[in-house]
Amino acid sequence: VFVGSLGLELGLTGQPQSSLLTSLSEHVQSVAQVDMVTGLPGTSETIDGNEENRCAICLGDMKCSSASELVNFPCEGHHQFHRRCLVIAFRKNQHKCPMCRQACNPNQIAQLGLGGMEMATLNHSSSVRSAAFSPDGLRVVTVCPKTAQVWDAGSGKAMATLENSTRVRSAAFSPDGVRVLTTAGKTARVWDASSGKVLERLKHSDLVGSAAFSPDGLRVVTASNDKTALVWDASSGKVLERLKHSDLVGSAAFSPDGLRVVTTSFDWIARVWDASSGKDMATLEHSAWVSSAAFSPDGVRVVTASDDKTARVWDASSG
Repeated sequence: VFVGSLGLELGLTGQPQSSLLTSLSEHVQSVAQVDMVTGLPGTSETIDGNEENRCAICLGDMKCSSASELVNFPCEGHHQFHRRCLVIAFRKNQHKCPMCRQACNPNQIAQLGLGGMEMATLNHSSSVRSAAFSPDGLRVVTVCPKTAQVWDAGSGKAMATLENSTRVRSAAFSPDGVRVLTTAGKTARVWDASSGKVLERLKHSDLVGSAAFSPDGLRVVTASNDKTALVWDASSGKVLERLKHSDLVGSAAFSPDGLRVVTTSFDWIARVWDASSGKDMATLEHSAWVSSAAFSPDGVRVVTASDDKTARVWDASSG
């Protein structure tokens, strides 16, 4: 039954089963050679009631691989497949189990040994500069020269287009996945991720190089060529704190607890700030411009990267 179904989805209809199997085999052989999936060593697994060592999709012989593994699907069936047959079936059936048609999540696909399989293609009209998942992994936001787009990560369907009049430099989801934060020109924008509507415009007097949400999603920190990093209320667009350097600020990021901010600058210094008061808590000096910085997961340390050919790990409190 499934052979006929797969043949229909591959466009191989109107053929007797013997001819259909031949066509399926030819179609499968056209795919790049990859490893086969077989039963466990020394065992004989049943395939749709048959004791034969055959692929459950094309019914071809499985005795063509020295490596062996048992494929376990959501329907709890133990079936053997040529890996290339399985890849074709998954692509044609929107990543559902070939036997029971239940949807497989990315973790299940990885467990099936199908790592590296293309799951969706997000087609753009221009070059794509960057891409990032939403926190739940169900959507992707991509950056093109003057747009950011939100996509369904499973189907590859475009869900929202975030239009800008200048080059988009970055895009990222909020921690709850409801909003998207972009930087373009002198402005960072907060968008509704579903509708593509602009919720807030966070304006600097010069180019905005980076922007990030706080861990709770209530604030945003931006870094600009105007020599400041600004902490904003993400809902109202109100400036809460101004963090000043003596040269352009390249990056800014919150600590994991959201209580501090680390900034980097062309003044050869990275600084740790109190995110609520704007107080300078630690000064981390290099001998050339500092390009990036990040807190450790526990917030105790900071790592910086510099044009002085070093990356350095610092005590976030004392510097």
